[in-house]
Amino acid sequence: MKNLKICLASFFCIFIISCGQQDNKSFHEIHALIEKNNYFAARELLDLQKQTMSSRQELVIGAILDNAFNLNSRSQEKVDRLLGKSKLLPDTLLSLIYAIREDNAVKLYQYR
Repeated sequence: MKNLKICLASFFCIFIISCGQQDNKSFHEIHALIEKNNYFAARELLDLQKQTMSSRQELVIGAILDNAFNLNSRSQEKVDRLLGKSKLLPDTLLSLIYAIREDNAVKLYQYR
């Protein structure tokens, strides 16, 4: 589990660099909290700053936080929505999304 969190954090960093979106202070603050495994503070900040982020940023962070809080069905819904837009997503983000999807499937006992 610890390796998965490290992997997710690494992919998340790559996502920030590769996305090429405008600089978003709230997004970076939430990312920093996730990197420090401070999920409660990240969730609170996300609730306060949702309106300042793009829908894709909100979905990615939401999927990570829902997975961290073992809200796997909600996380999987967000992953599915992101994968529905997969032609618009960079490969590094797709790798992160598939890692979360796999972790959700294991926790939900959906191995197929």
